[in-house]
Formats: sequence, C-alpha cells, structure tokens
Amino acid sequence: RDLAGALAALDVKTPARGEKRRVDAETEAKAASLERRAGRHPCHSCPDRAKHERWAHRASKLERELAGLERRIRSRTETLGRLFDRVVEVLADLGYVEDFMLSDKGERLRRIYAEGDLLLAEALESGLFEDLSPSEMAGLVSTIVYESRDRLVRRADLPTERVRERYRALNGMFTEIRRVESSHQVELCRELDPGFLGIIFSWAEGKPLDDVLQQAALPAGDFVRNCKQVLDLLRQIEGVAQPNVAAVARAAHQAVNRSVVSYTGVEPGVDVE
Repeated sequence: RDLAGALAALDVKTPARGEKRRVDAETEAKAASLERRAGRHPCHSCPDRAKHERWAHRASKLERELAGLERRIRSRTETLGRLFDRVVEVLADLGYVEDFMLSDKGERLRRIYAEGDLLLAEALESGLFEDLSPSEMAGLVSTIVYESRDRLVRRADLPTERVRERYRALNGMFTEIRRVESSHQVELCRELDPGFLGIIFSWAEGKPLDDVLQQAALPAGDFVRNCKQVLDLLRQIEGVAQPNVAAVARAAHQAVNRSVVSYTGVEPGVDVE
C-alpha cells in the first residue's frame, strides 16, 4: 500500500500502447539507413577491412593510453614545479639565494653533497666547528649523517663539555631550519642522531677496535660503514671550510681512517676481526 502511494505521488505516466513499437521501428529504420550508407562506402569493399578495423581499434586504445600518460606527466611536472618553488623560498629565507642567484653562502652549499647539506652549511657559516679537537669534530659530524636502525633512540653519549655545548647549538640550528621549512610546507633536513657520536669519538681517540665495538654494540661491518659516511663528510668539510676548520677536518679524517676502517670493500654484516 505504501509503495503504491509512493508511485502515485511520482505521477509516472504509462506509455501509450504502440508507442514502444513506433520507437523501435524508427530506430530500425535509422539503423538500416546507416547500414546502406556503410555498404556504399569505399572501405566496405576492402578485402583487408577486418584487419584495418583491428588496427584502428588498437590505435584508438593507444591514443587513450597516451593521453592518460600525458595527463600524469603534466600532474607530476606541476608537483615538482611547486616543490622546487618551495625549496627556493626556503633557501632565500636562509640567505642562500638572492634574486634567484646564489649568494656566497649558496656557493658553499652547492659544493656539499650530503643529506644534511643545509644544516652543515649553516654550521660552517656560524663557526660551530671552530676550536674543536679532531675527535670532537668527528663526533659532531656523525650526528648529521648517522641514522640508527633501532626504533628506540639511544642515550646520547656526549663525551666533553665542548661537544655538549656545540651539539645543543647544532640542534638549535636544525630547529630553526625545520621552522623555515614548515612555513613553506617542505621538509629537507633530517633530525640529528647522536647515537654514533660517542662511538666514533672513542675510535678517533685511538681506542682498540674490540673496545669500541663493545661500546657500540654494532657488527664490525656496520661500524665501518658508519665511519665511512663520516669520512666522506669530513672530506667535504675540508674542501669548503675556512683553513683552520679544514685543518681540523683533515686531522679528524686521519684519526678515523685507521686500521679496519681504512680497508676497502667492507660491507655491513661482515665479521671483521
């Protein structure tokens, strides 16, 4: 009863008798006319018509796929363009770009190739690495490149008062960079990780491998791999820093690159005696 009432409210008109048949007849007449026109077309008598139809269908399909790919490329290009603009804005706010030209700071940044390049450039600009011992520099540099595999953050081993002071300053620089990045909705700089600082400090101080590995609780291969990352960044600092800082970076490189670390071809997980 409710359904009947709802249908009545809709005021649905019942088709007149014969109306559907007239529509079908009109459709059939149009279809017949189109068939006659197709039969008179020159292509109709082509002996390879079926083959051509298959190729035409394939061409249409490929055109649709190509159009879809072009839309995806345009979308990604626009996304990369927006990301590029945001990165330029971050660099401009931090003084690395002026009127779309590299500043003196920008020229230094251009010569650094590392994930923490922006933070390292800020640290060099501020003089954070001045008046450090080679071991202290190696330890601080490790916080920029090291990334712990553990989900739980290790307790930071900051062996000297000067290291503690400079690490706090470096972390403050990271916070400021992250603030600027967030204002432009982009994230370039990775958080500092002090988990390897005390370990590489001990190694650069000349402690035996067994003692350092026991302190690190790392496989020898992982220890060497992390040292190699620090060595790479120390070498880059040597190439871009002021002479006094470059000299300490060179000494830090020599202090770390000894014994098993100086060997080549060592991979993570390899048991090195």
